[in-house]
Amino acid sequence: ITNHILDAAKTNRAVSLFRPTPSEKDLKALAKGCLCVDPESTPERMRKDLEIVVKFCSAYYIIMKTERFKKLYGLRDFIHFINYIRRKRNRFDGITPQLVLQSLERNFNGAEGFKEICSVFLEQVEAKYDDLTKRNIVDILDSSLADKPLTYKSSSHNETPNEVRYKLIIDPSKDGSILQLLFMFGVLKRENTRMYMCSDFPGDGQLQKINTIAAIRHSAVAGHTVTMSQTDDIHESFYDLFNQNFRKIVDPNTGLRYFTNIAIGAHIKPSRVDQNFQCIVVVKESEIINTPAPFLNRFEKYYISHQNLLNLVLDQLPLHLKTLVNVVYKKVEEFCLLFDAGSFYGGNKETVRSLLLSILPKPGHKYKPLSESFVPIDSDSNTTCCTTRQTPAVAESSSNRVLLLQNVLRGLQESGGFCFMELSIEELEHDANSILSLIEKSSPEFTGVVQKLESCDATTLSEWTADTLDLLYKDDITDYGKRDYNNGVVCTLGATIETCMITALISQWLVRFMCKKLMQLMTTEAIVLKRKLIPVSYLEIYLNYQTHFSLKELIKKQSGLLNKCGGGNIATKVICYTRSTPSIHQLPAVYPRTALHSNEEPQRSDVLVQDLICENADSLIICKLSSVSSQTAFKLQLQAFEASQQHTVFVLIIDMQETSHQIVNHVRILIEETQYANQRLDQKLYFLLLHFSAMTFLDSCYPSLFLRGWDHYYLDAVDQTTKSSLVDTKKWFKQSCLTSNEEALSLTTAHGEMYQSLMALLNKPESILVIASRILINIDSNKVSLDSLPDITKKAEYLRKVFFDKKTAIVLCNKFKSYWKPSVVGDHLEEAARFAKSRKSTLNVSDSVDSTFRTAFFNFVAYMLNQMSMNHNLDMLFSDSCDNAALDLFLKLLDVYPIPKLQEVKAFSNTWDCRIHTAARTRHTPQFPFFVNVSKHICKLVEQSMADINALKETESSDVLVVVQNKEQMLRKLYDHVCDKAKATINDEHMGEVSVAAIKEMDSDEKMWQKYYTDFAYHYLHLPVVPGSLEHKLLWLIFADFFKDYDQKKAIAVHSYMHLYQLDLAKVFGLLKPLEKLKLIEVEESVYLKDSESPLLANLQTSESKLEKAISEFIISSLFKALVNLVYSKDESGKLAFLQKWFSSYRDMMSMSSIKRMINSSVSNQLNAQHHFMEVIFLTLQSFDGITLSVVDFACLLTSNLCTKVFNDKFQLKTDTPLSLQTIVTSFNDVLMSSQFSGIASLQLCQCVVEGLFADFFSETASAYSKEDIEFFLGYANGQSVRQPLVNTVDQSGIFANLSKFKFYLERILCKGWSENKAVAKPMNFYRVEVCTCVAETVLRRFPDVAPDVYTPLYLQDTAKQSQNPLMQQKLVHLYFHTILERLQTSEFMPSHLVSNITTVDEVIQKLTTESRSAEKFLAFVERQALLEALLQAIVHYFDLNNKSRRNISKISSDLNLLVMDQSHYCILLMYLMKK
Repeated sequence: ITNHILDAAKTNRAVSLFRPTPSEKDLKALAKGCLCVDPESTPERMRKDLEIVVKFCSAYYIIMKTERFKKLYGLRDFIHFINYIRRKRNRFDGITPQLVLQSLERNFNGAEGFKEICSVFLEQVEAKYDDLTKRNIVDILDSSLADKPLTYKSSSHNETPNEVRYKLIIDPSKDGSILQLLFMFGVLKRENTRMYMCSDFPGDGQLQKINTIAAIRHSAVAGHTVTMSQTDDIHESFYDLFNQNFRKIVDPNTGLRYFTNIAIGAHIKPSRVDQNFQCIVVVKESEIINTPAPFLNRFEKYYISHQNLLNLVLDQLPLHLKTLVNVVYKKVEEFCLLFDAGSFYGGNKETVRSLLLSILPKPGHKYKPLSESFVPIDSDSNTTCCTTRQTPAVAESSSNRVLLLQNVLRGLQESGGFCFMELSIEELEHDANSILSLIEKSSPEFTGVVQKLESCDATTLSEWTADTLDLLYKDDITDYGKRDYNNGVVCTLGATIETCMITALISQWLVRFMCKKLMQLMTTEAIVLKRKLIPVSYLEIYLNYQTHFSLKELIKKQSGLLNKCGGGNIATKVICYTRSTPSIHQLPAVYPRTALHSNEEPQRSDVLVQDLICENADSLIICKLSSVSSQTAFKLQLQAFEASQQHTVFVLIIDMQETSHQIVNHVRILIEETQYANQRLDQKLYFLLLHFSAMTFLDSCYPSLFLRGWDHYYLDAVDQTTKSSLVDTKKWFKQSCLTSNEEALSLTTAHGEMYQSLMALLNKPESILVIASRILINIDSNKVSLDSLPDITKKAEYLRKVFFDKKTAIVLCNKFKSYWKPSVVGDHLEEAARFAKSRKSTLNVSDSVDSTFRTAFFNFVAYMLNQMSMNHNLDMLFSDSCDNAALDLFLKLLDVYPIPKLQEVKAFSNTWDCRIHTAARTRHTPQFPFFVNVSKHICKLVEQSMADINALKETESSDVLVVVQNKEQMLRKLYDHVCDKAKATINDEHMGEVSVAAIKEMDSDEKMWQKYYTDFAYHYLHLPVVPGSLEHKLLWLIFADFFKDYDQKKAIAVHSYMHLYQLDLAKVFGLLKPLEKLKLIEVEESVYLKDSESPLLANLQTSESKLEKAISEFIISSLFKALVNLVYSKDESGKLAFLQKWFSSYRDMMSMSSIKRMINSSVSNQLNAQHHFMEVIFLTLQSFDGITLSVVDFACLLTSNLCTKVFNDKFQLKTDTPLSLQTIVTSFNDVLMSSQFSGIASLQLCQCVVEGLFADFFSETASAYSKEDIEFFLGYANGQSVRQPLVNTVDQSGIFANLSKFKFYLERILCKGWSENKAVAKPMNFYRVEVCTCVAETVLRRFPDVAPDVYTPLYLQDTAKQSQNPLMQQKLVHLYFHTILERLQTSEFMPSHLVSNITTVDEVIQKLTTESRSAEKFLAFVERQALLEALLQAIVHYFDLNNKSRRNISKISSDLNLLVMDQSHYCILLMYLMKK
């Protein structure tokens, strides 16, 4: 039998019988046959019913067209619908609408659209759904279970059972709590009901399923009611049972018996089924869509949810009480709307309904008037619980408010049937005070009653309570109107003001109680993020009376309530939710240890259990569900626990990463059954610790639905204790949520707990190792011989000395403690909460706070170390200059050193990785603590003061401006302004307090000022630390009389002076920078270099106006003397190293544009010659890959020869004229020709040196060039200025054939020339006329007998014409032509402009022909050709189709016609166009 068409291989082996969907005719015949045996011969009274049944067939077809109904219902449901009508039909009344509705409730129930189904069927009998009496789902199920099988005699005289199907419950809850609620509602009886589930324990397999089948078979024989949930794997064994396919056997002794086939494994055996047997299959709502329709059609279906059951309970309440409960329910839902999804862990839309169901009276509860049996509570008793099964009492110190609330709660439980969990007297007192205070504020009418309450005796309070409850449970309300009190609390007009006040008390307490139960599920993240929306009294409950930070405290609390109250309504089964932590995983799998787990360390397990779970470990049993192999093994553990007299607490640890909801549901059922079997429901405690991965925090691991006897708690931490944690998270919560700013501040600063914790943390070796791993330290002081501290342990040793030997730890801990004001604590809690809620987090709020606090402290310490390292204070602490006074000043400045916000410290950690980078460190160890910070702040004050003075100058009159005209007066005014500003900004500026403290210390201690001045000279003027150096002497000359006028606040004075004279100081000391390189040159005394007073100082003391010139002359002469000493040095071994140092010094000097500018503008012929001389040597050395001994010999030879040619014996110029380029090149060429270099190597060396000399002689910074040098350059470019052997070599090798490298210098020479005359007479007015004439003369000088002619560029020549005019084919001609052409191309002249210039040039050429001036004629021919080429390219530009900006060709038609009149021009233009 199959529900699907099989493949051909199977269908070919059997006769196929296909049963299609019945036609309408067949369905009508089937319906008639179900109603009566012989539809054709029915009596007259049955015919009307047959017509109705036929109409039902049409209704069935209508609903089966809807997909959601088609999935749930089928032909079986319709047949049983007709059969139910047949069985319940009265032969006199026939088929009535009410009977149809009852049949539909039994056979077409379980769908959301049940009303729609009823409307379709009732329409056939002309009735409406709303006009009929409906039953609730519990009554329908209860009546169905009570519908026992009956027998009747058929026409064939065979006994046939009535057709009562088994039941299928659709459970929308994910925790399987609907079955437990059916027990609570009395639908199912504990003593006659057996619950079966297929086990998912790892050790359970096929054998467990067989045992479950056998147990169900036994229950069928015994006539039990069986519930089957999570039994999909064994349903196929019961198809005959579900189909009620019974065989009947008549037993002479017992009568009729029923048998059906039940498959146990591979065997199918007949099994007896008792007539009282009932089967209830439970299917989750989420699994319905995957359940086969034929399976669903076998059962009566019922959809039972918390909402259904809650409606049932509310409908049975008296009207007054129902109104009050509805108001409570609405307010609780409003409370839930304040929070985001996920704020209540495991909460969903059924959570509030399940909570309300757990406290409301059971259906059918009869109210017992309280006035008949109420015993007032005696205030002299000593019980600490709010309610007990005996006469409850309170402590002696309790007020009448608590007595009244206890009376009300006892009355609601004993008479009204409510169920509340036990509360401690402290929590009850807190509730009473909060609620009555709220009632007083919300309604002034109750103020007198509340005040009167304090003077009432116990009997009066009891009478008030009894009257109120009697009124709430009163059913007759016809004589009473309504009146609204206190936020919707409804009272009758006949009630007293006391009754109305107590009614308001009941309403508010129910709201409060439900909200408190929901807050047990509230995550600490939600508390932090929503603390401003939660009433303070609720926050107090969460933090003072509930336990969310320790499982140990929760177990202690529940055990205490159980012991003090002797049972009562204590939640003996608690489900705890928490994140997985290492401590949970470290707990023993089984405790106490068994023989299977004896290999675990006993002492370690005992300590861990006592720290995390319970101090009294002897009363405790711990079991990890992952260690349980089978259902049987778990049952044995539960039974042993229930039977034990010693153990009272059972902790089951469940890892939800590897455990499904079904297993947890199964475990809960096993616990319930074990408790019921032992009849000790209130004597032992069960704790289910469900821990989940932090990554799944937003997706709850299990639904939190409330049930009597069960409670739920969310634990942020299982092991949050002050022993292991640096921060007590609970105190942080109280500080940020419960106390005012002043109280929280006192809590933070008055107690030394944080300081002691920080000192203890910093003193731990592992903490110092953490800090050491975050920083890079490089110590320059010789006092710490740790080899630059590469090893982590050495760094830790160094940091310990910094923290404790130098006493910085005290300052750092005190400064860090100052961060934690209430607002900062709240911000960090919010940050920790947001981080904990993110899927990136693996921490709870407690661990996140503790981790954040630790990380913040480590970041802070690393930040402060970084600040000290950037200012070199770490070096200073161990330097020789760090005496006691410096250390005291250091600690004083560190104490007032500004610290950023914690977020900025965190940003520092993210950006810099909390590391001290040492790449830019220098050799200088500071002498003054925090010099950089102090000096920068003073500079800032100076700049601000200067801006204020400038702003004042714009508003004051011209008379006032005279006061500060000179710099001396301006300096005094600036100094005074900065001093005033420093005092004003001591608390406002970032470094104000540090700077003021440092300035005061410098005024009182001259040694501190000397240290500051030394650091100032080094840091701002880049002077060496040695006080007797040349730079320091220069600085003291500048500051000679300055400090006489500024003996106080000298730091401000020196910074003010630097601000006004900073350009002058920067210029002077910037030019002295190359002197640092010169100090590296150590040469023996020679005939040239004598020890004497520096000429620089002499010049500076005599003439301040010639400072730049003196510095430049000093630098050049020093370098030149050092180079000359190389030649005459007797130490041959040191020449190589010396030459390398000299090369580096000269290179660095010439890289400074200021020095080059001074050399080209202000030095004498002697120093200029020395500069060019050194340039040749530098270029020669630069041409080689490296400076070797052979290179040193060549450099010495070159230096000696050049000195001989240029200078006399005293190294002065032989002539008083500037050293020319020709002299330098010729001398270099002579040395090169006589050296070992030859061939291509000598040519390359010559090329490098000569081109470098061009850049030096024709520098852009020079105001004009020498005519002699220009002529040499032009001849050299034309190949005629060097000795013949080298020229021939150059021409033959072709190294200089590409003349484009000379265009750059030719362009510069043509523009600048050698005179100051700016007049030009060239047609295009581009270049200086004297230089152009020099170019022409250089060309004509080579071929004096050849006349200038038309110039043709190389790319337009042919071989035959190239030798016709050698004059016009020289290299300089081509170079000059291309230089002019590029200038014309970059200028972008219009064609008409170019044509007019060509015409002008033609006129000049025609005129020059008669006057025969060859130079001008030559220039005219070359320039005309350049103009023509530029014109041709401009015209081609017009024909370029790709040029979007081309203009109309008609505008240049006249120019074009003029151009093509010449045939050669026409051909050239044509060639350009073809190329385009």
